[in-house]
Amino acid sequence: KEKSQTKTALLIYLIAIGLAAVAMICLLIGTTLPALTYLLLLFAIGYAIRLANIELLDSFRFVVNGLKKPRKSIILVAVHPIIDSILVCMAYFIAMYLLISNHQDAFTMPSLLSMLAPFPVLLCLSGIYKTFWLRAGINRYYLLVKRLLLASLISFSIVYTLYIHGILFEGLAFQEVVATFMLFAMLAFLLIGGERFVVRYLESFGLRQFYLKATAVENMPKTVIFGGGLSCRIYLHTLFTHYHMYYPLVIIGIIDDDPVLRNLNVYGFQVIGNSEELEQLYAKRRFDNFVITTHNISRPVFEKIESFCNQNQIRLSYFIFEEFPADSPMFSALVEKRIKPASNSAQ
Repeated sequence: KEKSQTKTALLIYLIAIGLAAVAMICLLIGTTLPALTYLLLLFAIGYAIRLANIELLDSFRFVVNGLKKPRKSIILVAVHPIIDSILVCMAYFIAMYLLISNHQDAFTMPSLLSMLAPFPVLLCLSGIYKTFWLRAGINRYYLLVKRLLLASLISFSIVYTLYIHGILFEGLAFQEVVATFMLFAMLAFLLIGGERFVVRYLESFGLRQFYLKATAVENMPKTVIFGGGLSCRIYLHTLFTHYHMYYPLVIIGIIDDDPVLRNLNVYGFQVIGNSEELEQLYAKRRFDNFVITTHNISRPVFEKIESFCNQNQIRLSYFIFEEFPADSPMFSALVEKRIKPASNSAQ
């Protein structure tokens, strides 16, 4: 936490070089030290994760905020075909190594191109790369899956045609070819889909999570949410975007009067009780903010919450996600800055 990005990055790279040198020595000694090599690998991964918070935080901040929007869009769209091609290559080599590594003559450029080429070509022609994957809708993921399935069928057709003509995988049984291709296709699906998931996660949660890890949790305001419905989901989504990164707070849990949700995990947080247990919950763990996200709240329940917050000096706020007419008093108050978001007023 006290290291700068430059020092942290330099330390990580020096450790990596040192451990790589030790691993090479172990390999040169022979096969008597595989356990030591694996332990060094695990230590390197664990220590790198421990030190990488600052490095990753600044890197994510650069990706999200460091480029002007037009340039960021161009780079993200242009780089995805390259990333996908690399991932498909990785799937090819992993599948080939795991299943037919004893047939060294199977690793040929024609086999690589016949299995790899349909993926980037079809994805480019389909227009799937005209997607801003940081904010892609579910329909774009569905379209991506369909295009990957079609690319797999085309790739297998090419491989099968070349195989029966003796051009590819000569000497291999047909079952081996099919098994290798199925593993290759599954790995390609997992790698390409996983990369999209990581990109989406970093945009929605990752940047803020790394920021929170680099900040003392004890000093952050503790917050309880009332209502575990759709508005709660939207509130959490807006809270965990990079736009609110510099308003750090800790979500203790969700309070909801629906008995079905009790003790369940909703949107990543525990439902810790209902409105009848406010005093007990506060006695167990103090909190500073109380955010109401549900619209289905009766007047008596609201007055009870309001009285409880006033007695314990807890900041009470209401998250509203609704459409209002432009001539409504609330709209005018927002435009004239007479009403400010709770996150702004708390800073």
